[in-house]
Amino acid sequence: MSWKRCTPGRWPEPAHLRRLCFVLLLCTASASAIAQRLKLKGDMPEPGSGAATIELARTLRQEADVLTAAVPKTPRDAARAAYLHCAGTLLESGEARGPAGTHQVIAGLALSLDRAAALSAITSGLLNDAELELASSDLTSIAQNPSISAAELDRALRNALSLLLQKACPAPGADLWPWPERPGLSMPAWPAPKLSPEASAALEALHARALIADSWIAYRPGARALARLIAAAAPDGSRLGEPARSKWIAEYAASLGALNADRAGVEALARLERLATLARILTLFEPFESAPGGKELKKSLLTFIETLSDPTPQESERLSRIEQWLTSIAAITTLADEKDVVRQLRPAIRSVAEMCRTTQQEAIESLSGAFASAAAASEPAVLAAVNLHKANLSLLRTVRRASAVLEDPAKVGPEPAVTESARPIADMLLKLAKEVADPRQRNRALEPLRILASDIADLWELPGEKQLRANDQAFFAQFGGKAADVLGLIDRERAAWRKDLGGKVSASAEAHAQKLGAVRLLLLLARDAADCKAAGRLLPQWGGWWIEPTTLETLVGRADAALPALFSEIEAAQSPAALAAARSAQRQNAIVALAARVARAIPADAPAAITLRSVRSVACGTPDDRAVLLAPWRDRIALVCRYSRENDEQSARFAAQKAYECADAMDRLEE
Repeated sequence: MSWKRCTPGRWPEPAHLRRLCFVLLLCTASASAIAQRLKLKGDMPEPGSGAATIELARTLRQEADVLTAAVPKTPRDAARAAYLHCAGTLLESGEARGPAGTHQVIAGLALSLDRAAALSAITSGLLNDAELELASSDLTSIAQNPSISAAELDRALRNALSLLLQKACPAPGADLWPWPERPGLSMPAWPAPKLSPEASAALEALHARALIADSWIAYRPGARALARLIAAAAPDGSRLGEPARSKWIAEYAASLGALNADRAGVEALARLERLATLARILTLFEPFESAPGGKELKKSLLTFIETLSDPTPQESERLSRIEQWLTSIAAITTLADEKDVVRQLRPAIRSVAEMCRTTQQEAIESLSGAFASAAAASEPAVLAAVNLHKANLSLLRTVRRASAVLEDPAKVGPEPAVTESARPIADMLLKLAKEVADPRQRNRALEPLRILASDIADLWELPGEKQLRANDQAFFAQFGGKAADVLGLIDRERAAWRKDLGGKVSASAEAHAQKLGAVRLLLLLARDAADCKAAGRLLPQWGGWWIEPTTLETLVGRADAALPALFSEIEAAQSPAALAAARSAQRQNAIVALAARVARAIPADAPAAITLRSVRSVACGTPDDRAVLLAPWRDRIALVCRYSRENDEQSARFAAQKAYECADAMDRLEE
């Protein structure tokens, strides 16, 4: 496609935007579409089994045929027919591929949902005949080859629909919806490193092109992603010695030149992505440079930089894994601070933090070889060292969570203090902490400390319990007149749990903890349903949500209706069975849980209406994982949304399972 044909005459330098087209797409596609891999196992629907998708495709084809048969056929008729034909073909092609075709199905669905507004814009005369013929050609090309990669489809849809968006939607201004950036995120300044005259000229040319693209609705997200990438990959000579500094500058300069001249765009962007990842790794590594094993790790890192060659997907995955590991290793810096922890738990913080420092050193030492090869990064010794350190960090977080719930907010002083009623349990934690500090008792005491701290953090006050005790009528009503009974069960089980602890973690205490855990899941489901009702209006404003409001209302209604019976089952059953029943309900209603997590993440000031929202969702490139709100979850949520729109039981089970996995992953990431 020629960008000269589709760029309005008012833009002074259309060639800049034309050459930037491919670059912008790759920038936004690299993190999410390439790096993310869906795990499509289990009760997976058969390709071609989506009756609702097939029926929608048939309807779109019929509408397109009516326009195709028009005599005489105008450019507007042809463009409208091509739009409908493209949408129907994407639905058919994606459905034929099963879950792997979700990207195509969502694209076809997006075009379908906005077809009334899009066809009206085409008919209105906003586009002239030449522009309509161009759009028809681009849409027809997509329909002729719909089974392209997700990145290629993103690029093709953006090319085909950019003019329609630009002329039919309000001026973009600062608006990035339906793909808003994360709250509080700011754009970095365009870098100005010391480069050769040729590289500096290429950098400035890319800046000029990005500024033009920023004025286009379809290209603005990609322009911002490119700016972030170029800034993140810029050389920082203060952190590197020779010859690593020269190699970095050479890689950066060559990538800029290739992008500006439209040579080897994929490889040039992969090189910039690699430099940006290495820059983040250097930042994460700085606190450990003088630590034991730090010098060897720094030496390995510098050797890796000095010998950079052509990037590969395997190398990218390895660097991403190392970055994740170093992020985990670095977490001890803040977690080990005991000033905001109640006094009884400070020995536990000190003991576990000391364990973390030991495993941190082992992890750093083991990572030295990870830069050498993919095999070295996957060696059992490396994985074991990193996983052990993660486990210790997890215990440190759990102890801090336990401290937070035991703290008395009414006591104001130089340090946090435990509530009077919590002193016996705090003393139990203190005893276990002292045992963990003793090398002779550590192995025996670690697991009881982990269990007790986790139970305290999760069960001392259950989610939604405050609302029940405050007589929140809306929350009360969800339990069908049994809210007071829920509170009664909580009080009885918590009192029995605390009594049976008796200075140690016992089987009877753990049974009461299981029953409380079941009630906790019950209240979580009630809270998620309530949040969907309160903030569900925000979901359609985010570009990755495709479940119809009426469908979500039905799912929330089912969750609400199940709460009284679920409570009765939990109350009557033995602890293991009660917990099993609650977990089963949690899985059955996982789409509601996922919807609540998405709704809670969307800012309350989201626009009430977005012109051509669905088209904008699929015609602005792949959202930048590092900047756009919820972008890393886009593909997983799309899979859930797609199959929740079908009416058969297998699709419903598959959607619920994938929703459960996604919601669980989101929860674990927040811990």
